[in-house]
Amino acid sequence: MKALTYEPPQKTVFTTTRPLPALRPGYLLVRTRAVALNPTDWKHVAGDLPAPGSLLGVDYAGTIEAIGPEVTQPFQVGDRVVGFVHGGNRSQTEDGAFAEYIVAKASLQAKVPEGMGWAEAASLGTGLMTVGQGLFEGEKGFGLGLRFPGEKEEKEGGGEKEAVLVHGGSTATGSLGVQIAKAAGYRVLTTCSPHNIPLLQARGITEIYDYRDPECGAKIRAATDNKLRYAWDCVGGDASYKICAEALTSEPNVGKFSSIAGREFAGARSDIEHGFTLGYMALGEDFEKVGRVFSGNEKHRVFQERWLPVAWGLVERRVVKSHPVRVGEGGLEGVEEGMRVMKEGGVSGEKLVYLVE
Repeated sequence: MKALTYEPPQKTVFTTTRPLPALRPGYLLVRTRAVALNPTDWKHVAGDLPAPGSLLGVDYAGTIEAIGPEVTQPFQVGDRVVGFVHGGNRSQTEDGAFAEYIVAKASLQAKVPEGMGWAEAASLGTGLMTVGQGLFEGEKGFGLGLRFPGEKEEKEGGGEKEAVLVHGGSTATGSLGVQIAKAAGYRVLTTCSPHNIPLLQARGITEIYDYRDPECGAKIRAATDNKLRYAWDCVGGDASYKICAEALTSEPNVGKFSSIAGREFAGARSDIEHGFTLGYMALGEDFEKVGRVFSGNEKHRVFQERWLPVAWGLVERRVVKSHPVRVGEGGLEGVEEGMRVMKEGGVSGEKLVYLVE
């Protein structure tokens, strides 16, 4: 079959002769119809993270070809499905999305909403999962632990809405996050480039700040009367952390910060709770990444099994709009060029998707 794999050092290889992956217990065999690109794809290659021959890619949509043993979810052969897979997995090189046939853990997949096309569907799986981790999963040192959409606010009486900052609101994950946080009843503040402000306004967000403004964090703190307790970083890096740290309340031991970047930040505040999320932990399986072995933790998978139906329900009801999609040329073979374009900063305010013929 056609597939895009990794070969060291820092190279991708497009092949037409890769065998179909083995169908493991708890997994689905899926014929892909579309795949979407994420920064983690090119970063895996640039960082020399996968094992030789590893399949790449995390986002896909397709049809079920076979169902493995121990699958308890109500899937049938022929169902249109979408979700998240662990591309570049050193511990299991057959995992990944950039191939004609892939295996996907059934408990983290969903049926494609009625009337949704392949390209739009492929753009959503990883983003929705990541929003759940960053905004709503509450383990200390992980996500922010916000209440789910539809859950009643615990505080008594009326008053102002609790505020949350989503740094990087025009990223593919951030644009989903701002909408879902708003649907959960929070006052949402966000940052982006000025040219992406209309994207966020079209999704109902009004408090938008230019992340390039040196006073960005200070302005957000002033706008929230020094009461901001929650900040989620969808970008990563020291500059992003600085904005969030300056925006969060100066009251000690109150603020919570979580990032999609699992690293230490320069000038970290000692009086706020820090967390980071890693999408691959949602599988609840052991894996190796950046020289570190992550032990599988079933509670992350169990959380996603509770979270994903909520998230997909918002999408199905069109409470949440998907990120704008740009369909690239060349099918699977075009993914290599797409990764280059993304690495060079050529994708902003949209999700790059490739149809699989």
